[in-house]
Amino acid sequence: MKNNHIKAYAVLAVVFIALIAASALGIADGFELLALPFTLVGRGLRWLSLSGDVGNAAAIVLYVLVSLSPLLLKLRKKWTARDILLPICSALMFYVLYCMINPGFRAQIIQNYLGDVAMAAAVYGVLLCWWMIGLVGSVGESDAGGVYGALRIFVFLFMVLIAASAAVGLGDCIKSIREVREGNTDPSAMLAPTNIFIAVSYAVKVLEYGLDIFLLHLSGGLLGELSADAYGEASCNAAKRLSKWCGKSVVIITAAAAALNIAQLLLAGMLYSLNFELNLPIGSVGLAFVLMGITRLLYQGKELKDDNELFV
Repeated sequence: MKNNHIKAYAVLAVVFIALIAASALGIADGFELLALPFTLVGRGLRWLSLSGDVGNAAAIVLYVLVSLSPLLLKLRKKWTARDILLPICSALMFYVLYCMINPGFRAQIIQNYLGDVAMAAAVYGVLLCWWMIGLVGSVGESDAGGVYGALRIFVFLFMVLIAASAAVGLGDCIKSIREVREGNTDPSAMLAPTNIFIAVSYAVKVLEYGLDIFLLHLSGGLLGELSADAYGEASCNAAKRLSKWCGKSVVIITAAAAALNIAQLLLAGMLYSLNFELNLPIGSVGLAFVLMGITRLLYQGKELKDDNELFV
């Protein structure tokens, strides 16, 4: 279990660092990173094809192999109805990579980075659909442990998305500070309070994101215990810890948001960039209360089970 946690946080760290690097390089606030594998392969194959006859032949072979790569997901495995999506994904890969190699072949409206993202999203969408159909089928055929396992996957995906949002937010923070500097060129202007306030605003957002990730991490641990024994002592302890941190999280997040709203008002006269925002962390607070409600249901189920055992 501990090794799984280390691997999960390692993935979160990679996502966070990659998106920060993308934002720092000006790669479409991190979203173009989704298309980066396709754009890099396309550029590499284009360079190889233009290097000579041998390079062109190698580029064609690699182009075909990469485009057929989705079929490897069913290598030496029995095919089912949902697997028709893999040849469709492969055909889509042929088209997308050809457009990456030959940008002039695209429609005019997608001859930019948004076009790269749109084409990559089309491939990811087919693969996601294939995976989801398989996941739904496996959950339907499995016991409660399989359902908890599937939920843990989604908990981890939510953690990745939150980490990505935090990373992209850093790019927005840096951009805001840069815009303040470029928009106020007077040497006597004191920009430090404005820049500090922008940084503190981002820090409050990171605090919210961090607590969300921590609550989801505890939820994943609870799901792991539930899959082993839904009403065991370990499950109850995990539920109590999650409920406790949900309460703390609500207090911390709402207090930080209230303090930021007050500071935004009181420091208005010192700021060169006044962009009032209503900082109400509804999503994070809602997540905490939903998790608290789930743990409450677990307590009630445990109490009902204990009562039934007394009668028996």
